[in-house]
Amino acid sequence: MAEVLISVIVQMTLERLKTHLMQEAASIWDSKKEVNKLSNTLTTIQSVLDDAEQRQIREEALRKWLTDLKYAAYDAQDVLDDFSYQALRFEILNGGKTKALYKASRLRTFLFLGSPNSLLYITHTPIDLPRDMSQTLKYLRVLDLSYASIKMLPNSIGNLKHLRYLDISRASVKHLPDSIAHLFNLQTLRLENCYELIELPKNMNKLINLRHVHLHTQSINFFTRLISMPPRIGRLTSLRTLSLFVVGRESGCRIEELNGMGNLRGSICISKLENVMNEEEAKTANLRSKEFLHELELQWSPRHLQEVRVEEVLKSLQPHVNVRLLEISHYSGNEFPSWMTDPSFSKLETVRLLNCRSCKILPPLGKLPSLKDLYIHGMCEVERVGCEFCGINVANGFPSLETLAIEDMPAFKEWYCAKENDFSRLKELQLIDCSMLNRFPDLPTLTSLLIRNSMELCAIPSLPSLRDLDLNGCNESVLADLSHLTSLSSISISGFPVLKSLPEGLLQSLTTLKHLHIGDLSELKYFSKEDGLGDLVMLERLVISNCPQLTSLPDVGRLVMLRSFRINKLDSLKFLPNKLCCLTSLQNLEIRSCRQLHSLPEDALPPALQRLHIHSCPLLKERCQNEGGNDWNKIAHIPYIDIDGQQISPC
Repeated sequence: MAEVLISVIVQMTLERLKTHLMQEAASIWDSKKEVNKLSNTLTTIQSVLDDAEQRQIREEALRKWLTDLKYAAYDAQDVLDDFSYQALRFEILNGGKTKALYKASRLRTFLFLGSPNSLLYITHTPIDLPRDMSQTLKYLRVLDLSYASIKMLPNSIGNLKHLRYLDISRASVKHLPDSIAHLFNLQTLRLENCYELIELPKNMNKLINLRHVHLHTQSINFFTRLISMPPRIGRLTSLRTLSLFVVGRESGCRIEELNGMGNLRGSICISKLENVMNEEEAKTANLRSKEFLHELELQWSPRHLQEVRVEEVLKSLQPHVNVRLLEISHYSGNEFPSWMTDPSFSKLETVRLLNCRSCKILPPLGKLPSLKDLYIHGMCEVERVGCEFCGINVANGFPSLETLAIEDMPAFKEWYCAKENDFSRLKELQLIDCSMLNRFPDLPTLTSLLIRNSMELCAIPSLPSLRDLDLNGCNESVLADLSHLTSLSSISISGFPVLKSLPEGLLQSLTTLKHLHIGDLSELKYFSKEDGLGDLVMLERLVISNCPQLTSLPDVGRLVMLRSFRINKLDSLKFLPNKLCCLTSLQNLEIRSCRQLHSLPEDALPPALQRLHIHSCPLLKERCQNEGGNDWNKIAHIPYIDIDGQQISPC
């Protein structure tokens, strides 16, 4: 009978309304009247239902009314679910911590909201889970304890028979209880960034409804501590997400477990590939048939002992041609397989080669038609890169490449291209820690260039489209002639260890420059009159930082477009230039860690100035106080003044 079912629901709702948690919640949100009204209404409905149960219902209208009443009762239950959750969250937020969990007996969803990025971020305080979770959380379907500083999960978690989603990302657990294998309804398990985790539940292969297992870490340089995958995980043939597969040496934990996982999609990192003994075993992973895997990372452990022919292993790990991202790290072979550069990989857009320290020649990746992003790091044996890198029999190498980063290549000396059409779309280039590099080719489409710690590089080639240039830790001769870089809008000059002054006329021809950063020049003592700074009539932002021997600033009086001016860590600076008042467009002025700076210039600061920041400048701070400061009258017109983190009102 419909009235019997509704009666049961109403009775349960009434009982929930009388609980201590509900009464506290009603008090917190000043809604006791509404809760009492709902309670009285439900009591009336209960009485009507008791009467209806005594009569045989024949009237269609009454049956319809009871049906509508049933759905209304369900709605009331849902409202109270939400109300319970908000009350529980409030109690945790206000110090009740997880004792409140004992009161929420019908909770279906618990989200800890511990991420600092969460809109409803609660706290970093570790929480203590109840030992017997089946008594308090037995109806739970979603449990998110990410960022909750969990160190151990109780065995009783295996009693949460209804649980479908479990997230303990960023936990400090080393082991998970084997009872997790009893969560037969579990569909998603998230263990991301669990850096201490060394072992998964042994009977994990029994979770036949599991669809998603997230195990990866965000740290590029971190290698998992997991010993291997649990035995026979290959039985979970319905898995769609398996972000990390750790190859073990024991039977049932080897790479062949991937063979039957044809539904895998998205991304996967296959780690500890040194445990794959030969090419035949590598083929059992059957990666070539996994058409829904779009991102593949192949990872050997750092400093592993090479006991097999890794070239043959990598050759047999060829993925499906649908792959879009390929990363290979700590590969110890001398060369790469030909499949990596086969044009049939027409969807491959990103390639990362990391710490492949035995390879002396880069593979001809220029043959990949859709490659957009290429990152090469730690290939210590590579000395020269020539036309073979672009593909000898290719009309134009790297036809789609937009971003190229080459990093930590200590033997890399020379890079040249034989064809004009190579790198025809390259926009961004980073050359980092290539200490021996002395030349690289003309790149007509390049718009952004970063060079760091390349002391042998003496000149910048023809780069007619270059807009952003960042030079850090280079030979100062590279600064001798930048006049051909006429499209520059931003330049950063830093980390030149012996530079005492900027070369004369360095900036004169860069009339389109909008942003200039000069920093980390330990020997820079002065700016000459011929430095050309006054010719930068388009300059909008100027930063001069960490030049401890600099005693004076350049003439900035003609920088009529300058909107932001920042100086920082100029230990020897005692005075500011007098012509600051001529900067009619200046809106933001920041002065930080200039401890010898005595005072502001005699002339008034610019009238358009909107924000003034003064930090760690003790002499200047004293003169800029709004009660008796000698320089207060020079800054009183500025709407926003911040001195050592304290906002000072001009009124």
